Parts: sequence; structure tokens; C-alpha cells
Amino acid sequence: MESKKNNHRGHLVSVFFVALFLSMMLLLNVYASYCTEQEALGKSCILTAPTKYPLNITFSACAVDDDCTVYVLGNNRNIKNASVVVSGAINIQGYTNDDGKFKFSPDKAGNIKIKAEKDGYYKAEGDFSIKRATNINIEIPDNIEANREINIGIKNSKGKGIKT
Repeated sequence: MESKKNNHRGHLVSVFFVALFLSMMLLLNVYASYCTEQEALGKSCILTAPTKYPLNITFSACAVDDDCTVYVLGNNRNIKNASVVVSGAINIQGYTNDDGKFKFSPDKAGNIKIKAEKDGYYKAEGDFSIKRATNINIEIPDNIEANREINIGIKNSKGKGIKT
């Protein structure tokens, strides 16, 4: 009987120290990765440091006045609500949507830097460029007379006037 009491006390002391250890580890930002049920102690957890995944930025070729899209992925998933900062030839910032996309329409050509950040992930950045608009519409009047001035309109593919 005495050995059963000592065994029970030893079990209680072990459970106390395991609980104390788990509490201390949680305060140090260490999270349980997985737990398994055990008869004697109830629950046993394997503790690991929180895992951070790198973010990946994808940015396809884009030109002035196009609808440009930045894709942000992490751990092979679309990352929503990631902070995106575009700087350089243009400066804009915002957050990705539910599909991990951040859209913008640049009004200038040039080099840009794109940075993406999200808690729990390593930030990403990359250098890209915005091309000049390549599709233009030139409006020439139908009735042209010799030795007369004419007005010609030049617009991009979205109908916006192009500065010369």
C-alpha cells in the first residue's frame, strides 16, 4: 500500500513538473506541434519552435496603365492580407486579397522594388520593371486637305491620352 502511495505521489510530482515545463515553454513562444494520448499521464506533447515559411513574390510583365498583379505565396498557398509595398518609379502599398493577389495600375515606366510581409513568414522582396505602354491608338481625321493643319490623338489601349 505504501509503495502505491509513493508511486501516486511520484506521478503527481511528474505531472506537476510536466505542466510547469509546458507553461514555461508556451511563455517562450514554443508551440505544441502534435500531441498523443497516453493512459498514465493523459496527454504527451512534442514541442517545437514555431515554423516560419518564406514568402514568394511573382510579378508578370507589366506596362504603364495595365492592370498589374503581384502574387504572394507561402508554403505553396495563396497568402491573404500580406502587406505589399511597391517603391521606385511608382509608390503604392496595400494588402493581398483572399487569392493572394495585390493589383495596381502604374502610371509611369521604370524600375520598382516589391516587398511582401506577413506575420509568421519570412519577408520577400524583388526588383522588377514596368514597361512603357506598347499598344497605342492613333486617331487621324477622315477629311485631310493638303497644306492644312490636322489634330492627331494618341491614346493607350485603355483610351487614356499619352504624354509626349
